[in-house]
Amino acid sequence: MNRFIAMWFVVLTVALATVAQAAELRRLQPGGFSALAGIDRSARRPERSVERCGTRTPSLAERLLVEAEIAPLLAKSSADDGTERGGARTIPVVFLVVHQGNQGLLSLEDLENQVAVLNAAYAGSAVRFALFDAFALDNPDWYNLSLGSEAEYFAKSALDEAGYEARHFLRIYTGKPVTGDGEELLGYATFPWWLAGDPQIDGVVINWTTLPGGLAPYDEGDTTVHEVGHWLGLYHTFQNGCRGKGDEVKDTAPEEQAAYGCQIGRDSCPGGGPDPVFNYMDYSDDACLFTLTKGQRARVKTFVGRYRNAL
Repeated sequence: MNRFIAMWFVVLTVALATVAQAAELRRLQPGGFSALAGIDRSARRPERSVERCGTRTPSLAERLLVEAEIAPLLAKSSADDGTERGGARTIPVVFLVVHQGNQGLLSLEDLENQVAVLNAAYAGSAVRFALFDAFALDNPDWYNLSLGSEAEYFAKSALDEAGYEARHFLRIYTGKPVTGDGEELLGYATFPWWLAGDPQIDGVVINWTTLPGGLAPYDEGDTTVHEVGHWLGLYHTFQNGCRGKGDEVKDTAPEEQAAYGCQIGRDSCPGGGPDPVFNYMDYSDDACLFTLTKGQRARVKTFVGRYRNAL
């Protein structure tokens, strides 16, 4: 009995701490301070100096189950461009900007610029994005938001406590995420079929320096486009390399490994056509990324309808 009481005391303490921390959120207003304004535009990250994407790759068994479930839904999709009759589904976006003083502090205008990039990238995908709300939180303990950490858990709990449940919103968290080894990370996300089993962790985590106007070569907001792609159900273009069905999309050429920089004309899987180095789901520099295929857009439509229909 004493052990039972002690366990619930810990749970209650954590819950109360989460509520208290969530209460410190402040809503962003137009015209606020932007840390992006202080970035040295002449600076540039050395190639491969950071981990590009920390999104966990689903297991083979998990992928097979998902593909079996959505196959008949994809087959029923007859729209030429992946859009829905009657227009695109609007996905409301809520940001939580986690910062340390002025480091990582973003303005409402910065977030509006990022949403505009998302809408340009996903045009024709049966979805559009609308900035619904945005908050900032000065908390150095959460700033690094490493995958699977307490910082990630509590930051995501903050938006839950504020009333922004994952099933109804795209929740984007900005900060300075790091890998388990402490290496700087540009972003990571959850896949849509994880939502039902673990809504607490659902969302997208982004390195604030990757928003439009950030630090080159990832400075045009395409890291968020990439991670939102995972959140919508897209794999990396180099998924499974040259083997099997690759990223499960017929009109993306197979690719042996991720592309960096802008390797135009690279053909790493002979017979499959040039690598999709311009695709948002590759690792090329932002200046080289500008496309999603018809198959990817159709896949987005299907996954949103199947797993994110409460948006």
